[in-house]
Amino acid sequence: MQLSHLSELADMNTLPVRLIVFGALTGVLTPFAAFSQPYPSKPVRLVVPQPAGGPTDAAGRLLAQMLADGLGQNVIVDNRAGAGGTVGTAHVARSKPDGYTLLTATAGILSIAPSLYARIDYDPIADFQHISLTVRTPTVLVVHPSFPAKTSADLIRIARARPGQINLASGGNGTASHLTGELFRAMSGINIVHVPYKGSAAAATDIMGGQVEMFFLILNEGLGHVRSGRLKGLATTGPQRSKYLPDLPTVSESGIPGFESVTWYGLSAPAQMPADVLSKLSAATIQGAKKPAFRERFEAAGYDIIGSGSEAFLTHIKSEMVKWANVIKQSGAKVN
Repeated sequence: MQLSHLSELADMNTLPVRLIVFGALTGVLTPFAAFSQPYPSKPVRLVVPQPAGGPTDAAGRLLAQMLADGLGQNVIVDNRAGAGGTVGTAHVARSKPDGYTLLTATAGILSIAPSLYARIDYDPIADFQHISLTVRTPTVLVVHPSFPAKTSADLIRIARARPGQINLASGGNGTASHLTGELFRAMSGINIVHVPYKGSAAAATDIMGGQVEMFFLILNEGLGHVRSGRLKGLATTGPQRSKYLPDLPTVSESGIPGFESVTWYGLSAPAQMPADVLSKLSAATIQGAKKPAFRERFEAAGYDIIGSGSEAFLTHIKSEMVKWANVIKQSGAKVN
């Protein structure tokens, strides 16, 4: 309806022109008013690309709590497992970039999967806006308590004396435990045999039973076993000693200078997200990582708090992609 005819309609209906004009404009502008509501105006969905109950799920749920506090809005965890996390990751890559669908980012899905899988339905760099590297945790090299090695250097000496006789357990082909072991093999030059299991729990059970010799277990999964003495810790794999096992040297200290393998979790979103939404999400994660309540929760689970910015996170992902691509190429690991 043209506004030039509104005065005629006002005469016909004995209503003031200004009221009719206001009503017409209200009908036009209401959708725009709704669209411009400040972010977030509804619950946010955080996709965890792994099943409930595992380490990625635990990290994602802590991250969801931190985001909810920083954003002042509910954050709903959505577990979308499949194909090593690539199914849920591809779902986020295809989602609307409005800040209401986010991803619990991991090394496995962003830095390892591109080289490990024959095909994935997303580009880890082009399809995402990487917001913050939130927490990380090293792995711990463990053996059965009766195994004669006391350090990773000892293990390397034993493996060199017994080529092809030391078994490396892992949670499965292409998992963090497997690739950390392959990095250890490549940098030490030892000949060990990879024995993949269906999950880290099964591998840990066989290590405790003495069926296999060595295993790189994510620290927050292995902490209780090492402290109780059910498993013997030889070294951790971070850039410095872990405050959770301060008496254990790093692999870099005690056998392979420069060795580092760290599992990390962060926050990512579909590419092309509005700058103001990115800013709010970045602030929620960086500031949340500084709050004592959330630091205590992450540390109780065995994580080291990072809370990096977007550029630092992107740089980290790219460097990890190069590192793990080399390891995967050397090991021949592939998942179809």
